Amino acid sequence: MATFTLEEGKMEFGMGLHGEAGIKRVNLMSADETAVTILDLLIKDLPFKKGSEVIAIVNGYGATTRMEMFIVMRMIHKYLKEKGISIYSSEVGEFCTSQEMAGISITLIKLDEELKKYYDMPADSSGYIKF
Repeated sequence: MATFTLEEGKMEFGMGLHGEAGIKRVNLMSADETAVTILDLLIKDLPFKKGSEVIAIVNGYGATTRMEMFIVMRMIHKYLKEKGISIYSSEVGEFCTSQEMAGISITLIKLDEELKKYYDMPADSSGYIKF
């Protein structure tokens, strides 16, 4: 049984992983338009500024292909470069999923020297491995 429905040709921004209501429903957008819309919300929220350094994460919710996630990451790199925000590292994968859930989330982690030190350390867990 579906936990939510979207009309044909619509998409929702801010929807929760399990179908919790988002902030707005719009007509389907391209991957590039979607990435820019999400990035504008994220940049304004923290706020990120020219000169910020980030880790960029694209999470697929379960039904999104890796190719689609990499298309979004390509636009993240292009758009953040235009904004003067540098990407220290990129992560693309399914880190938090729900069965047959389509869509992506974008996370930007603002770095400082201390966080960068910890990020660069090796990690080995059931959900994430970094050498």
